[in-house]
Amino acid sequence: PVLVYLPPSYAAEPTRRFPVVYLLHGLGMKPADWERSGPGRPPLSTAITSALRAGKIPAELIVVYANGANAHVGSLYMNSSLAGRWEDALVQDLVAWVDARYRTLPQAASRGVTGLSMGGFGALRFGFLHPDSFGAVYALSPAFIGFAAEFGPENPTMVAVPGISSY
Repeated sequence: PVLVYLPPSYAAEPTRRFPVVYLLHGLGMKPADWERSGPGRPPLSTAITSALRAGKIPAELIVVYANGANAHVGSLYMNSSLAGRWEDALVQDLVAWVDARYRTLPQAASRGVTGLSMGGFGALRFGFLHPDSFGAVYALSPAFIGFAAEFGPENPTMVAVPGISSY
């Protein structure tokens, strides 16, 4: 499942087209988690609408809360023989589905991707690997960046534990 935020004027302006931002959640999350409110934290759709009305977001946009959750907690938004073809599902299938179903501006210059943690990692990957699909990328605390280097031979744990030769 995915969630789709439509801007306030979407229904009132039936010929208008909108840019799209794809939002990738973090490990252990699902798209609906962006809509959970808490003390001092409204659902994301409410925050987006408020920011639009206050002029903090310069133009109305469609936001697609993509899904990267799977039986292994998270897909890393990558194709995998174990977890499935998540990158293809989002970059090819979801983008095509959104462009066919909603009034988007269907070119990379009007399409962005962002994410948190695992989603930030996915956003960076999509931006680097698919510039023909995404013209803007924003990663919030991207996970797994430099991960392998943290477990290299200079890591104090690797030095201290006898018998370890690689991560």
